[in-house]
Amino acid sequence: MLAPFLIACLTANLKTVGDLTLCQKINDTDWKRTDMRSISGGILANGIGNLFSGLSGGVAQNTVSSSVGVSLGTGITSRSLALPTGLIVIGLAFFPKLAAILAVMPAPIVGATLIYSACFIVIGGLQLLTSRMLDARRIFAVGIAFILGLSIEISPDLYSHVPDLARPIFSSSVSLATVLVVSLSFLFRLGVSKRVKVELLPGPGVFDAIHHLVEEHGAEWGMRREVAMRAEHAINEVVNSAVALNPGLKQLDASLSFDEFNLDTEIDYEGVPLEIADSVPSIDALGTDQGIAALSTFMIR
Repeated sequence: MLAPFLIACLTANLKTVGDLTLCQKINDTDWKRTDMRSISGGILANGIGNLFSGLSGGVAQNTVSSSVGVSLGTGITSRSLALPTGLIVIGLAFFPKLAAILAVMPAPIVGATLIYSACFIVIGGLQLLTSRMLDARRIFAVGIAFILGLSIEISPDLYSHVPDLARPIFSSSVSLATVLVVSLSFLFRLGVSKRVKVELLPGPGVFDAIHHLVEEHGAEWGMRREVAMRAEHAINEVVNSAVALNPGLKQLDASLSFDEFNLDTEIDYEGVPLEIADSVPSIDALGTDQGIAALSTFMIR
């Protein structure tokens, strides 16, 4: 039973990561990336809940995506509401007949509620996906997992002949999609370097080369579009200023490295170095190449 439980554990934890990430995005209009400290606290709380549930003979616990969808739809995420709601649920545990009233709710009401929350969950998930640049590898990883996961719900007979050892993976759409997206993500990361170095040749095509460089590797690395655009503008400004200060410049070497939290760009060339300006140059200074270069480096800074 070890393999099925490990798959269930992985699936449940990744589901928790997804739900908590969406919660972070709901509560932060300037959300950029997942706060792993909050995620680790949520997974720990979920694990402690499972531990006590198992010791008391209860069922496993996990976050509920539909509840996140309701929060997203209503815009209500206050802890002052969560606390009394939690107390009510705890109270219902001691009065099974009261909980049964919710269980006999008419199917049309349950269906309408499900559609309402599912719409917000799906759109929220798509927003998280599209918040990063995607290349073909990432698109295939997500797309294949999504399609095969849905296939279990649409035509479960397709997997009726899988070996007993693999049956836990194909027992639900969530488990299959989770295992596939994790496996494919690891597989498609093979051969993707976190550092790239290219030669930039001053001339009419240099800015297209910079755009292609940032777009291609930004999608490989899963950068935010905002980061890629700022990096492209900064590199363009550096090249512009370097060429203006060194009219005979033949080549610049650019290297980019990305570690999820930082995009570092180094540009090397032989010639007069750039002096990063701390303030905007005066109007008179803008009439000279040095003044234009100073304005450019101020923008870079």
